[in-house]
Amino acid sequence: RIFLVGIYQSSLPASYLQKGLQDLGLTSRLAGDINNASHMANVINKDDLLIYFSISGNLSNFHKSLGELEDSMPDNAFLITLNPKAELSQLFKTTILLPGHSILKKTVIDSQSLSMIFVEMLFEQVHEGLMEAGKL
Repeated sequence: RIFLVGIYQSSLPASYLQKGLQDLGLTSRLAGDINNASHMANVINKDDLLIYFSISGNLSNFHKSLGELEDSMPDNAFLITLNPKAELSQLFKTTILLPGHSILKKTVIDSQSLSMIFVEMLFEQVHEGLMEAGKL
């Protein structure tokens, strides 16, 4: 099972990933706010895939939403962030650091845009994998 979380500014790339996975025939569950994520925490287990988008990488939204998972994170839990010093990295086995943290402080470019480009690249990889496996 696939669970996607993105809260506030991180909700757009998470939502975009969910729709793209659906287009590729893969079902996933999405939480785009603290309330929905907190309800999701009760059904995520060790065998699930958790992709957590957090531009800032701070712990506060995680504790408010998925905090009860802190000691029982899925084996396949990925943090996608722009912050090279993300506090959340300590909770995830894998952190994907996207470029742009210092650039975004000096520009009006929407911070979600870099995550959206990453999601596009991820779609391509998933599509290729599904093609190779004969599932598309």
